[in-house]
Amino acid sequence: MEGAFFLGVMWAVWIWATFLLERDHPLRFPAALVALLLLIAFPHQAAVGRLDMSWALIVIMAAGYGYFGRFSKWALLVRLAGVFIVMTGYAGLLLFELYDPVWMFAWRTICYSLFLFILVHLLFRSKMDAVAAALTGTAQGEILYALVLAKWDFHITAGSAAYLDIAGLFLLYACGWHFIDTALNLISERAAKKEKPG
Repeated sequence: MEGAFFLGVMWAVWIWATFLLERDHPLRFPAALVALLLLIAFPHQAAVGRLDMSWALIVIMAAGYGYFGRFSKWALLVRLAGVFIVMTGYAGLLLFELYDPVWMFAWRTICYSLFLFILVHLLFRSKMDAVAAALTGTAQGEILYALVLAKWDFHITAGSAAYLDIAGLFLLYACGWHFIDTALNLISERAAKKEKPG
């Protein structure tokens, strides 16, 4: 079933944020709230004009805009430029898939989430900026893709379960990368301490 992977990742995020993070951790409440809202919004859709959108897509965009809203002018402008690059790259990839359906032979979820992971890590130094830009940019890319197709009377749901699986797998890649990075930093710190004389 499409979307099952996303639901599993969101349940894991909610459990991690609610029960495993320390009470005073700054990420605890926002992560738990967004994960819970995404779980609640998952099966629902809304029609905005000729565009059908999932409520989960709206929650993702609201969370992304909320995250980027705390930055000042220039920092915000740089991050929004990165979001724009992600949006156009993702929408372009979806449109290219229509033109050249050879992508159908590869598992689309893995290919798209891996492309997204590499792109945002080339654009951003901060892991939180990368995650927020990836999710916000792809959400906007879904809307752009749906609007382009609606021009030719093809109607799709922006933020479908297939897109949410891509977002969930991307989050899994980002968490895995964070754990690997943290483990390697700890190993290198301990090796540096052992090498120091005395």
